[in-house]
Amino acid sequence: MHGCFFNLRRIDMANPESQTTSERQRIITGFRPTSDLTVGNYLGAIKPVLDIQNDKNNDLYVFVADLHGLTDHDPRELAPYRTEVIADARALGLHQLNAHMYLQSDIEPEVVQIANRIAPYVTVAELARTPNLKEKMQAAVRDGKSDSEDATRANFALLGYPVLMAADIFAQQAPLVAVGQDQEPHLELARTIARRFNSTFDTDVLVEPKIFAVNSLRVLSLDGKGKMSKTNPGQAIMFTDDPDEARKKIKGATTASAGEWNDVLESHFMVARETTQDPDQLQKLAELRAAHMGGLQVMGDFKDLWGDITETMLETFRQQRPLYMENDVTWYRQAGSVRARQNATEMLKKMKEVMGF
Repeated sequence: MHGCFFNLRRIDMANPESQTTSERQRIITGFRPTSDLTVGNYLGAIKPVLDIQNDKNNDLYVFVADLHGLTDHDPRELAPYRTEVIADARALGLHQLNAHMYLQSDIEPEVVQIANRIAPYVTVAELARTPNLKEKMQAAVRDGKSDSEDATRANFALLGYPVLMAADIFAQQAPLVAVGQDQEPHLELARTIARRFNSTFDTDVLVEPKIFAVNSLRVLSLDGKGKMSKTNPGQAIMFTDDPDEARKKIKGATTASAGEWNDVLESHFMVARETTQDPDQLQKLAELRAAHMGGLQVMGDFKDLWGDITETMLETFRQQRPLYMENDVTWYRQAGSVRARQNATEMLKKMKEVMGF
């Protein structure tokens, strides 16, 4: 894959103010550390973040949501992925110039205190009505982890997820949040909390966050049965796959009869297009699409080309990934945590003052 990954260099932290200014718009987003990375994760979550950081008008904060992960995952399973996701993001192109990355738990005392101070300004009924909670409860029933979809059966962490999410946003004083549309209900709750808090204390200390529109692509699984997911690695292209394994998966991918088009094939072509910047390969993809719609049997040729594109992508990642191991992750995480903690401490101080603490 030519040009898909960025040339990385270590940014001098001796003069951090030279790298970000108050004129830049502050944006926050987060990654959940749940398991190995898929191409769907890359296109749906990481690539949009790379696009944000490459706009020098943006000052981006990216946190690894390890505290959020506790809502529905065993922390012992999450533990190794907390830093793995940082290394993956580094290998894919996240850098210090405009992106400050940290663990949510690195600033846990500040975030939890902020969450405690905003919690009185949202009701249990409002939390229980969030669509994501309903989806989580339905999934728990399907997975045999619960015998009821009743929101009152949710654990406290899951019910209070939107409050902690709002605290993450307020801690960084971020007016813009890069999330998918499925998180809009949570953002609306954060705006409600901000309005209620500000009104109660006659202040404007909490910003009402808005969604920062990103090109977050929805990638279907190879068989087209739902989104490409870490939970179904057999129908996902994993960055841990070796090229032969990935090609075998692609060979078995669901497509369509000659002359027919469907959402699954559209997703597969989109993945191939978005994971190469080679003009010859892009032209070939366009030709194969036209030939397929013209009634020709070219799905084998498409899968071969998609396999070539994927092999280059995986090999590039495999070469980059060892460069970002423990020392780099520690350095990068600490640099991001310092900035994030400064912002959170400043916000907590402001909140305490207006509340009379």
